[in-house]
Amino acid sequence: MPARIHDRPAKFHDGVHVLTNPKSITKKYLFLAAVALGIAGCVEPPPPVVEVPSPPPCTIPSGYSIDKGISQGLKTMRLPNCGNSFDRVFEALLRVSAHRPGVRNRTKIVNFLEILVRENKIPFKKTNILFRTYFDKNLVAFSSSRKISFYRKKPEIISNLIDKEMVKKRVGFEYVMGLKKEFRQLQIRVKEFKSTFGILTAIK
Repeated sequence: MPARIHDRPAKFHDGVHVLTNPKSITKKYLFLAAVALGIAGCVEPPPPVVEVPSPPPCTIPSGYSIDKGISQGLKTMRLPNCGNSFDRVFEALLRVSAHRPGVRNRTKIVNFLEILVRENKIPFKKTNILFRTYFDKNLVAFSSSRKISFYRKKPEIISNLIDKEMVKKRVGFEYVMGLKKEFRQLQIRVKEFKSTFGILTAIK
């Protein structure tokens, strides 16, 4: 006579009568495992992380050697992402030159500017104005008769422009080239000019 369900040995869990069937338990675990695998298969893997390399830094010249400074300046200006760094590079070269003043510094800086013009990194007009502003005895503020005629009506504007330009000429003459005497002579000329110009502007 086959054993009946109620004749099988019973197990108790926490006082509750539990009827165990090995085949049903095995099927149950197989079903849960299949469900878990199905869920895991539906989860999309995260997209791969693509690292974009950072552009090289726009290093500004520093130190005490104008030759090394110019070499670094050219290297920086030739980088595709450093085209807007020219003003900072140029000012840095002026500071580097000040450690060892000499007329040779002007020559090297001019060569630096000419290279950048040939390589189309900066326009010639800008380099020309920079050279005349820092290293020329003549004032850029009075580069044309039209400007003189205009400023006669507004002497306060030209006086302010001259003062700003003289600050830059001092950097070029004294600190870069070491020409303190020449700068003092330039100061005297400018003072006389401003005095004469003031008299002319007072004439109606």
